[in-house]
Amino acid sequence: MLRITKVSVNLCNEAPLLAYANVVFNDEFIVRGIRVVKKQDGALLVLMPSRQTKAGDFKDMAHPLTHACRSRIESAVLSRLEGLGVEEDDGAADAVAGQA
Repeated sequence: MLRITKVSVNLCNEAPLLAYANVVFNDEFIVRGIRVVKKQDGALLVLMPSRQTKAGDFKDMAHPLTHACRSRIESAVLSRLEGLGVEEDDGAADAVAGQA
């Protein structure tokens, strides 16, 4: 099983984008460019890194294959954001603005 050994977060002030995250697994493999966005209802959404195809579609460059793995990644990233003072609902935008 992949263990998450490090999560780094860079806050940004480009609504609805709140932050970019990098996640290290087993101190051996890194996934960069995970995005955290604030939905209209105030919930935070963790998005895997993606790129645009020639056809204009977006495809994930890396993504978990199981719900359990996705949940671990989301929890780790959101926990790190919470440690920086970013929370779901109305506090998210204010915390990011204060970090800029």
